[in-house]
Amino acid sequence: MDGATEIEQAVTEALGRRGVSATVAVRGSAAELHGLGPIVAIDLDDWVEQWPLLPATARRKRAEMIATRLLSARRAADDPRRPTGGPVPWRTLLQLAALLVFGVAAYLGLRGSSFFGSGTQPSATVAVAPPETPDQALARTARVCEAATARLRAGASLGPLDTEGWVVDLWLARGKQPGSLAAALGTRVTPEGRLRDAGPALAAVASGSAAPVSAEPPEAATEYARLELRGGYVDLFLEPGGRPAVVAWAEATARDLAADAAALYATCAHAGGHEIGAWYFGADAARAGAALLYAAGHLGGALREPPTRSSSFEALLGRAADLDRATLERASAPFGASLGTPSADAGAPAGPVALAFPAGGPRRATSAASALADALARRSVAP
Repeated sequence: MDGATEIEQAVTEALGRRGVSATVAVRGSAAELHGLGPIVAIDLDDWVEQWPLLPATARRKRAEMIATRLLSARRAADDPRRPTGGPVPWRTLLQLAALLVFGVAAYLGLRGSSFFGSGTQPSATVAVAPPETPDQALARTARVCEAATARLRAGASLGPLDTEGWVVDLWLARGKQPGSLAAALGTRVTPEGRLRDAGPALAAVASGSAAPVSAEPPEAATEYARLELRGGYVDLFLEPGGRPAVVAWAEATARDLAADAAALYATCAHAGGHEIGAWYFGADAARAGAALLYAAGHLGGALREPPTRSSSFEALLGRAADLDRATLERASAPFGASLGTPSADAGAPAGPVALAFPAGGPRRATSAASALADALARRSVAP
């Protein structure tokens, strides 16, 4: 059963629960009400496409909303002209009131008598879908996120219902030290799953959660750590006005943990990878470029590497070893990146570098990573 047919059935049932005998037909993105006089229609926008991705409770709520809108449209379409014979005589009002009282009394008397069989009238039953199992919920959120990802890759933007199933990842890399980078990153999260030392915007998030998750195994000279943000933190990250607060916290964390490279991006929870790029940091231009190449390029699928060539962070850092700020800026600026230093005392050309991409255009960072890889390839073959 497709989304249009399911909407027709669900809204017809919603009308029936209101005592309205009518049918609903969905044609394209419009819902039509039949059986109550002239046909009326309302626009459903993209609800038909989203319907199969919604949980049962959300479908019932939307069916009720569509039923309400159709009935309102039906009333608005009726002839607004009414008889204008002046006020109703008081005698008529008394007669109507008496009839109403008599009718109610008669109904209650008959309902309590054996006329209806027993004194208790069984209530009507409405079929209710069983609650989702955890596996069904995971499968549904995966479908929502995959559909949103497909639209992003086609150049569209996320809608208000497309954020389910997304997570925000903070990825860190650091030269090996006596202390564990993953353990240090864990101290930035409270036992309740809240971010420590967060500013007002992050502290105000009511439903956010954060937790360290497994990262790639350490390499010869580098160890890695990753933190996953969910719920309200994701919503804040996706808002143009809220993302700077998330970036600021990530930047402070990278500085406090003496990370050599870092990246902040969003992706589907079930799939991993990299879809929406936001921020890339390095202790110098080479490490910032390697972070962009690894997170937005390798994880984002922008690097088309031959099987014999490694795409590990250390391998990409080796390719970007001679990268300077000017080359990094030329490759990334056309895609909206702003190149800055993450701290006031890091003004030297060889100091820390941060690349920030605007909230609009979620695939900008991936495109910048591809452009940077091409620039490095041209430099490697230049005479």
